[in-house]
Amino acid sequence: LIWWRVYLPLFFGYTVIAERYIPDIYTDLINMASHPGKPYRFKEKIIYLLLNFIPKNTVFICLDASHSKLLQRYKMRKSNQERPEYILLQKKFNKSFLKWRTSLYLDTSEMSISQVHRKIVEYVDSN
Repeated sequence: LIWWRVYLPLFFGYTVIAERYIPDIYTDLINMASHPGKPYRFKEKIIYLLLNFIPKNTVFICLDASHSKLLQRYKMRKSNQERPEYILLQKKFNKSFLKWRTSLYLDTSEMSISQVHRKIVEYVDSN
């Protein structure tokens, strides 16, 4: 599936945007591995296997917001709220991804959707 949806379009010069799949799995596996009685080494191998599927010229874009702004957005969308400790864990591991590859971090707490869009397009065009 990854070959058809990611690598083939990349081969033909397209830009592929993938939303959070690998970073979220990474965070979930680290979170599960940190619980007592869970076999960490096995999950660590899965994490590194998944990281090897990320194309070499990947640009990570991390959209963040303050906790209070996230709560407002959850309420506005009428979506389930993540546990605060899980959100902190996601933020921590997302920042580790940012150090790993070419990346852009945006705090969207006070930005409009059009401002965020403009920043992302500018960044992708320059990389």
